[in-house]
This record gives sequence, C-alpha cells and structure tokens, in this order.
Amino acid sequence: MPRKLPPGPPAIPFVGPVVPFMSDPLHFMMANYLRYGEVVRIDLLSLRGAALHGAAANRYILVDHADNFLVEPLINKVRARWIVGDGLLFIDDPAHRQQRRLIMPAFSRKRIDEYQRAMRDMTAEMLDRWTPGSELNMAREMHRLALTIVGRTLFSMDLVGAAHELGEAVADIVHAVSSPISVGLAQLPFDIPRIGGGGHLRRSLARLDSVLTQIVEQHRREGDDAGDVVSMLVAARDEEGVGLT
Repeated sequence: MPRKLPPGPPAIPFVGPVVPFMSDPLHFMMANYLRYGEVVRIDLLSLRGAALHGAAANRYILVDHADNFLVEPLINKVRARWIVGDGLLFIDDPAHRQQRRLIMPAFSRKRIDEYQRAMRDMTAEMLDRWTPGSELNMAREMHRLALTIVGRTLFSMDLVGAAHELGEAVADIVHAVSSPISVGLAQLPFDIPRIGGGGHLRRSLARLDSVLTQIVEQHRREGDDAGDVVSMLVAARDEEGVGLT
C-alpha cells in the first residue's frame, strides 16, 4: 500500500526548515499546528519526524500504543547517548522495565501526596514574595520554582541557593537535547560564540556528575529515608538484591 505522509512545512532538501526553527521554535511549531492540524510532518537534518498536538495524540503515544514507539534508535541516530546516559527516559525494554520496577516505590500514592504538599507549600511561598503592581519575569520565576521543587522532593536540598550550579547544568543539558540541531552542535568539543556548543555542555555534564555523586554518597552514608526520591533510589533493590548504579 502506498504510504501517505502527513502535511508539513516546506523545507530545504537535506536540511529542512532550520532557519525558522532556530529563529523562533515556539512560533514555528504553533504556526504549523494552526496551518496543518494535529499531525505535522517535520523533516529536519535528514531526520523525518512528526509533531503530534493535543491530549489524544499524547495518550496514543504514551499510554494506548506505547509499545509501538522506541526512544533508543533516535538517541543513537543523533549520537546523544553520551549526553543523556542510560536513564529511564532514554532506554527501552527490557532495561526500562527493570529500572521502572526499582523506582516505583519512590512514586507510591503516599509519596506523591507528600510531593504535592511540598509543591503547594513552595508555590505559596513564591506567591507571598510577589508584590502587587511589580513587574515579573515569569520564565525566571517558574524556573526558580521548578528548581526549588526538584531540589526538595528529589534531593532534600536547595538547588536555587547552595547548589545553583546543578540547576544551571541541568538547564544546559536540557537545551542540548532539545533539537537535532542542538545535539549536532554539542558534538563539537568547543563553543561557538553566541550559539554554544560542546565545550560548555561538557563542563555542565562534569558539574552535574560531581554534584550528584556527592548527593548520592551523602544519602548512602546517612542511610535514612529523608522523604525524597534519592533516598528511595539508594535503598531500592530488585528481586535479586541488585540496586541502581
């Protein structure tokens, strides 16, 4: 049967719509959605992909037909394994199933209730700092709130203050894997002025590795359940008594 490709924006052969994507990614994606609908074909740097919009599409991929979609082939094709490692978000079964079983206790109903309570408290603290009539950078405020929530619920520590370098490193890594273009630039061992590149990313990865190693080692030494995710992950064991690296 002939394949029917979904509609998508015009693009330069072998390169794709690099210029409009890099100049304003959000406008690029929204314009495509408004023009082409819920399923949009995007050919970018020899990669043929599709952007799916809406709750139904997300449920189709993440829940109803999750077995039809793999992440490892894409990670390997764009050569991003050295950036993302072998964590749960970037592997497929059977390794994914084994890791998921180990982390599930950290996301039990009781733990989720505790995380929700912490999120409400930290959001209230943020709102209390706001002054009526003042001008705020919402992106910066939301980033700060996210770091605070992640720090307390994952690590029982302050990412905004004492370990701000960890938050910055995470932001650099998220940006590096945000598109095939960013991943491609990351392969360079040096930086390109005003664009970024591999040198900055490699320094961020080293900072992340150093800080997280200290956090994990501290949890292992203390051995107590601090009510955070790392405490649960350090204590997690599978049926054969094997823990996470």
